[in-house]
Amino acid sequence: MYRGESTLPDGESDDPMKANTPIDWLRSDRAPGRTAAALGDFNLNRPAQMDHYEINQRWQDLSIVLLGREQRNEYRPRPIENATPFDTPDKLAAELVRLATLEHTVALEYLYARYSVRNPKAKDPMADELTFVRHELLLIAVGEMRHLRWVNQLLWELDHRRITSQRFGPSLRLIDQVPAADGKMRSKALRPLTSNVLDDFIAVEAPSGTLDGEYAEVVSTLRDQRKYPEELAQLAERIVADGMKHYSRFREIRITLQPFFAGNPPPYLVELTPADPANGLAKQAFNAYQQILADLAKAYAKDDAEDFGNIAAARSLMFQLDDLANQLAGQVPPLGVPYFSSRHRASLAPWPAVAGSAGRRGPRHGQPGGLRRAFFAVRVHRQKGSSSRTTPYPAGRSFPVCGTDYKGRPSRCLR
Repeated sequence: MYRGESTLPDGESDDPMKANTPIDWLRSDRAPGRTAAALGDFNLNRPAQMDHYEINQRWQDLSIVLLGREQRNEYRPRPIENATPFDTPDKLAAELVRLATLEHTVALEYLYARYSVRNPKAKDPMADELTFVRHELLLIAVGEMRHLRWVNQLLWELDHRRITSQRFGPSLRLIDQVPAADGKMRSKALRPLTSNVLDDFIAVEAPSGTLDGEYAEVVSTLRDQRKYPEELAQLAERIVADGMKHYSRFREIRITLQPFFAGNPPPYLVELTPADPANGLAKQAFNAYQQILADLAKAYAKDDAEDFGNIAAARSLMFQLDDLANQLAGQVPPLGVPYFSSRHRASLAPWPAVAGSAGRRGPRHGQPGGLRRAFFAVRVHRQKGSSSRTTPYPAGRSFPVCGTDYKGRPSRCLR
């Protein structure tokens, strides 16, 4: 980031292409106007990198990397907008339950839209654009799934620490109304990725607006360290920071697809319609999705973030669901998985109880048999290569990194 550059509230460049383009941290020519994207191979980047002797001479020219970005100015964490805290932990937990349903719903909207973008074939003239957009949509949808996981973790922590008066989680249902632009609401919908739909996705992820603003009261409440552990606020703030990345990624998708919107239909688009739930493939896909939810519910209900059996089963089914969704999109006419089928609510049974449990299930946090800590400390290490891969938090501070990778190792929080 350079002085005078237009930025988003979290300090990221307002230019989505710039914000999402990895650069080589060891580049020798550090002039802003000549900083290009890092290439995909070490040997291609090596000629433009500093040598060992030059590093010894110019080490002070190398920028500190925080949150995946080179920082040339004094780093200041993004201020979360002021909001009125919830006056009781139970009201906070009830809001987290609602936010989990929102994260779940938009994740499915994004996934559905992904399969409405053509799967490129050999020698497809739009192969680069199609591959990029499908990849980015999948990354964003996975990010929303991670948020769903983190919100449920907040609910776990509130319960295990005996902060709430009753158990509120897990929360794996859907919500009917989704925030839109200008403070309005819209009905949840499975839609192909047209220009208007993309605008809706950008609006829901916009900073200080919809999903971002939805967490303001949560963060404001959790920052009261007299009532809540510090790491809970950190986890909520991480969800907000992730949402900013989604906003930037969606805007980059818009730039990529802009030349093609005028087509009727646009050449990148598969005009999906939700399949009849009685359709054979659709029934398989919907059942796989329902079983994923059932496996996650079992894992979450055991109060164990490392329930490998059920989490592994859900993961395996996700690959099956991806294959079925691609098959449906390839049919004539093209079809999408009917995630919002009326069968959804009826098929979600109450969360399973743990044997021998009543009320709050299981031991208190930290006691034998209770939930193990799902946080561990991370430290910033300057890394060779792309700045976007640098560990994203200041040295010496403990942050929750559930569901992320640290130095190539999966975190113990999300499997």
